[in-house]
Amino acid sequence: MRRTANNPVRILATWVALLTLLVASAAVSRWHLGIGNLVASLGIALAKGAIVAWIFMGLRDASMSIRIAASIGAALLLVLVALSTLDMTHRADLAAPYQRPEQLAPVIEQRHAATPRR
Repeated sequence: MRRTANNPVRILATWVALLTLLVASAAVSRWHLGIGNLVASLGIALAKGAIVAWIFMGLRDASMSIRIAASIGAALLLVLVALSTLDMTHRADLAAPYQRPEQLAPVIEQRHAATPRR
């Protein structure tokens, strides 16, 4: 693996890019784009993560085997997110209706009264 000194210009450019993405993230949170808010926020987060991995984690100067290992880890993370999203979309149909706490209090008291005390 070839070692390079941290170039101050590269660090400054990375800092400016991350700050720009931070401002973009704050701006997107103020706009009402519907599903576009989610897409834009995930895209910005992906860009921030890629910048941090490429510059600060050293993937830019890493060997090919380390890049492949990082890519496999990212792919597995995407698979887990996709499976979790799929699971949550199917569970939304089975969600229990919301009940206010005062509706549940008599039921809980009845259960405690029916339980024999020792």
